Amino acid sequence: MRKLCVLFFLFFSVLQASTLRLENDSPFSLVALVKAADGTLLSQEKIERYTTKTWDENGVNIGQRKKPSKRSITPFTVVWQCLCGERFSLCEQVATGSVVRATQGMGTKGCKAENKEEK
Repeated sequence: MRKLCVLFFLFFSVLQASTLRLENDSPFSLVALVKAADGTLLSQEKIERYTTKTWDENGVNIGQRKKPSKRSITPFTVVWQCLCGERFSLCEQVATGSVVRATQGMGTKGCKAENKEEK
């Protein structure tokens, strides 16, 4: 029984190791780009306004990374972009398990080319 508890704890720890909570707390639909410490794009997620998504490296398309990297993928960088492609904000040095809010990053925190659907 003790071995089962230890295995469960280790399994749960591994699952939580590369998880982020992405919160779009802005009035715009945004795209969250999750990047590894080496700049590799790990995920690109469209997140509707005032919506939260949980990002987990285990369940995403890792783009160019075909094999596990020997380099650390943390800390993460999250780039929030407007749907037109301009940068909304930038969150650097993001630790695993963090909550990343669009309005807390550095940047303009606005979209010049607003979508008509946002109004």
